[in-house]
Amino acid sequence: MSTTQTDSSGSAAMTITRAGTYQIEVSGPGIETTDSEQFPIVRADRNHNEVIRVALKGQKVEGKPTAGGVAPASGFTVPKDASKEFDAGVSSMHASDWKKAQEHFQSAIDKYPNFDAAWDNLGMARQNGGDAAGAKAAYQKALGLNDHNADAQRNLARVFEAEGNWPGAEELLVKSLGIEPNNAGSLTLLSIAQLKQNKIDEAIASAGRVHALEHKSYATAHLVLAQAYEMKGRTKDAISEYQLFLSEEPNGPRSEAAKKKMAKLQAAG
Repeated sequence: MSTTQTDSSGSAAMTITRAGTYQIEVSGPGIETTDSEQFPIVRADRNHNEVIRVALKGQKVEGKPTAGGVAPASGFTVPKDASKEFDAGVSSMHASDWKKAQEHFQSAIDKYPNFDAAWDNLGMARQNGGDAAGAKAAYQKALGLNDHNADAQRNLARVFEAEGNWPGAEELLVKSLGIEPNNAGSLTLLSIAQLKQNKIDEAIASAGRVHALEHKSYATAHLVLAQAYEMKGRTKDAISEYQLFLSEEPNGPRSEAAKKKMAKLQAAG
């Protein structure tokens, strides 16, 4: 069981590391204790939102608590028509139909302009569709509406890294990890930004934390560690990290480059 507190808008964030079926209980001074319906969390989920309506002591809530809804930064429930467009956009993203996804997310925003999650997803759809400038603007808009949107912080950090703005990326990722401290993607991106700024010890610490997490899609952390150890003259550790990287990503251009670097270190040792 995990507990957290709401902010001034009535929103609360929590990091969940395991797939399963969950339920939320809301309680506090002056309100009726309210339970959400049970809802599933699957491995593929990047984030999940629940909207729960509560009543003041002595009042009744009409109907059941809303499950599976989307909570915007304002704390108000997203209109159903906007939520429907949002869900359609997510489905289009899963089908890699970036143009259709953009249309759905834009429609959701037209129906509810303060929909920060829709702005964030619009940015991802634009980025995958080749519109880097439009993606950046959408991420910034999402964060303007909700500066605690860890996903938008991470996505904008990716844009900054592509631009070579390593300090900007680092700042965003530190904020994102303050909300989602065990996010392997954010830790990996942070380690890259730190390595690019020659913050070697910090990069080793950030990439090292990825080891303790499920990081099947983040073999890059091993490359960061290998390069960092090389820079510190820790050849054996660097070779070990290259080996770990190759065990997770045995094929592809990066693997060939890693094999060459590892062979060079082994020959020199």
